[in-house]
Amino acid sequence: MTNHEAMNLAVNCAQTLLQRDAASQGMGIRLLSAAPGCARVGMTVRADMVQGHGTCHGGFLFALADSAFAFACNSYNEATVAIGCSIDYIAPARLGDTLTADCIEQSRSGRTGNYDVRIENQQGQLIPVFEFTVLLTEATTSEVTQDLVYVPASPEYLRPLARIQPRQQRRHAAGRHRGATGGG
Repeated sequence: MTNHEAMNLAVNCAQTLLQRDAASQGMGIRLLSAAPGCARVGMTVRADMVQGHGTCHGGFLFALADSAFAFACNSYNEATVAIGCSIDYIAPARLGDTLTADCIEQSRSGRTGNYDVRIENQQGQLIPVFEFTVLLTEATTSEVTQDLVYVPASPEYLRPLARIQPRQQRRHAAGRHRGATGGG
């Protein structure tokens, strides 16, 4: 496959997924770009996304990151399912902020892959960072006439989760588990 064909496939996969994604559409998430293993999406923080502390609810930030992740990890026309995620909230997002989430593939081999997502506001301030782990299924993503197929993970494919645990323990030990969103 040529670079041009790979780019077209990634864009087609992302656009197809977004067309079928009522949740992302309902939150106003926009696909800004897609490439093999990468995606950029945007969202503006609306009044209905602000929680009791006056900042964007962390669930909306997660959803934005998850959408970028979904478009990046499904960019090869191979359906994937997330099997793990960690989040560090760095700073709060506020009403009216224009957020951009960039997802970049860090590794992909065998049946798993690892992806990092950064969300920044319109001033380039880092809001949260995410680390996702994905399991490749045997379905495809881009054919409009074909639905995604969920393939449950067997225990042998969940073994990569064992290497995630120490990373999460380091975060908690460093005190980076407290959210900047006002949640707990």
